[in-house]
Amino acid sequence: MELRNLRTFVRVAEEHSFTKAARQMGYTQAAVTHQIKQLEEELGLQLFERIHNQTKLTMFGEQLLPLVYNVIKGTDDISSFASDGLEIRGQLRIGTCTSMMESLLPDIFAEIQERHPLIQTTVLTGTTPDSADMLSRNEVDFMMVIDEKINNPYLVRAAEREEPMDFVCGKKHPLAKKDRVTMEELVEHPFVVTETGVSYTLVLEKLLAEHNLAIQPFLEIGSTNVVIDLIKRGKAIAFLPHYIVADQLVNPKASSRNKGLIKLNVDGGEITLYDQVHFHKNKWITPQMQEFLDLLCEKQGFKNVTEGQAF
Repeated sequence: MELRNLRTFVRVAEEHSFTKAARQMGYTQAAVTHQIKQLEEELGLQLFERIHNQTKLTMFGEQLLPLVYNVIKGTDDISSFASDGLEIRGQLRIGTCTSMMESLLPDIFAEIQERHPLIQTTVLTGTTPDSADMLSRNEVDFMMVIDEKINNPYLVRAAEREEPMDFVCGKKHPLAKKDRVTMEELVEHPFVVTETGVSYTLVLEKLLAEHNLAIQPFLEIGSTNVVIDLIKRGKAIAFLPHYIVADQLVNPKASSRNKGLIKLNVDGGEITLYDQVHFHKNKWITPQMQEFLDLLCEKQGFKNVTEGQAF
């Protein structure tokens, strides 16, 4: 039984496509088909079904996949042992939202570049459903999102941390010096929101709907840096994760020259979401993926909470 055929089996299973697997591995489609046929003949089992241009694992293929992952991991561990000291290299693909990319990931990527310059990192941005779709199509290795806890049988939660949400305004805002603010007072003022469909905006809309209230955003924009700048300048309010505003918060009674943000204490507005990292249950954790997780725990206070199938 050739290791090459096992690796090809894994790639076809992850891509749900003989064509995509061949393209990624540098083989012809005929070569990939031949390798899978060889493996099936050796085992005496059909591993894939091809129906209506879709490639899916059979029941036997589903049972075989975790075993093959263990075999490949074992051989890679042996190779790593034999070549101890060689640099980690390869592709690292992250699906996330703009706010995390701008606020949490620059320090991580700088550290990765410093420690492992041969890792090639790609970041694709979108909403939580966008990242989940990219993960299911094997277009990214991890999805890193802020949301309510995600429980999906096809995903493994690898790391997480709690993330408080903050209502913020500028120092000159009419609500800035109030000790407490009601939701009714809150919605009387214009809002700036980030990324249409982003998870925390949906959470805010749900919270307000429970009180028969709604906001009327005067601007929706993807860049959280622009949102913060507008809040400091004007009389609008934003609802943002603490990681975005933590370095910008100031005491409302501080000098007026300080153009920082004021956190509003909103009655009934205490919301905590989760920064969380997931990978597909059929995904093998590469050394560069493990390095990314380790750095999140080391530098950003994430907790390793791998649930489900781990490798």
